[in-house]
Amino acid sequence: MLYCYALFIIMVTWNFLFNEQDFENYCDTLRHNCVAKLFYQGVNYPGFIQVEERLAYFYYFPEELVVTKRYGFYALEDEGELEWIEHFQGDPIPPNALSANPHLENQRLYFGFMDLEYEARFGPVLDDGNCYIPFFQDVTQITPEAILVWKTNSDGSFVCGEQKLRCTFGINITIFIHFP
Repeated sequence: MLYCYALFIIMVTWNFLFNEQDFENYCDTLRHNCVAKLFYQGVNYPGFIQVEERLAYFYYFPEELVVTKRYGFYALEDEGELEWIEHFQGDPIPPNALSANPHLENQRLYFGFMDLEYEARFGPVLDDGNCYIPFFQDVTQITPEAILVWKTNSDGSFVCGEQKLRCTFGINITIFIHFP
C-alpha cells in the first residue's frame, strides 16, 4: 500500500507596496527599519525602509547609484524562519543565507546588516562578502555585521518551510524526497 502526502510551507512573505497609501499604511505598522528589495532590470536589489524618514533606500551597484522610493518595491515580513548571524571579514557567505535572487547564477545578492547606535541599516551583500549600505545619497562599503539566513536545526535542515513529499510503503519503509 502506498500513501503519499505533500507538505509545502511558505517561509517568508514579500509584500509589494503599490502606491503611497500602501507605503504609509505599512510604515504605520513599523517601529524599526525593515528589510526591503527592489526589482529592477531583472534583478532584486536588497535595501531597507527607513521608518523615521518614511523612505526606502536601495543601492544599484552596477551604476553606483542610491535609489530612494516610497512605493514600487517589496517589504519583508518574516514569519519566524529567518535570523541574523554574525559575519566577519573573510567569512564565506553562509549556505543558508537568504538570497534576493536565488534563480540567478550571478548577482544572487544577500541581505547585510549594520547596527548604528540609533538604527539598523541593511544593504546588498555580494558573493565576495562586501556589503553596500545606503546613507542618504551616499553608500558605505563594509563587511556586514550580520547576514540574514534561514534558521536551521542542529543537523543543518531548515527549521520550517522545507518542501517535502513523504511516501510510505507498507509498514517499515519511509522515504522522504526533499525539493529545493
